[in-house]
Amino acid sequence: MDASSTQILHELETIRAFLFIILVLAAGILFCAFIAAFSIKAGIKELLEMSRINNHVFREDAEDLLSQGNIDDALELILQRLKTHPNDIEATAFKGRAYYIAGKYHEAKRAFEDAYSLNPTWDVTVDLWQQRIKEKLDESAPKIVD
Repeated sequence: MDASSTQILHELETIRAFLFIILVLAAGILFCAFIAAFSIKAGIKELLEMSRINNHVFREDAEDLLSQGNIDDALELILQRLKTHPNDIEATAFKGRAYYIAGKYHEAKRAFEDAYSLNPTWDVTVDLWQQRIKEKLDESAPKIVD
């Protein structure tokens, strides 16, 4: 073998070594990406579960406060929830219920209108509460006596 053939073989061995290093690095990067994706998926799943639990706790707490007649505490809880979750239809509906129980029928009406605008499929629930509110407003309206 002449000198140029030996040099070519040496360069090919160097290229082969670099390709092997690149292959090992790529495999390491893919492995790290897989681990990261798995960790992110697990984190998202945990966050979703915590959110579900928080929603359940909010509903239970709001329901308990309303059923016990603690309207001010219920409204405080509900309004705090709406600060962090402004599109929460259940919190909006709870706000309407709290105002209704407190006798603040105009505020209740607005809250249920907001609930309907957030999710028009809640029309049956909203219509029921709107009818109750209308009845209360009609009862409290001044009567004209002849």
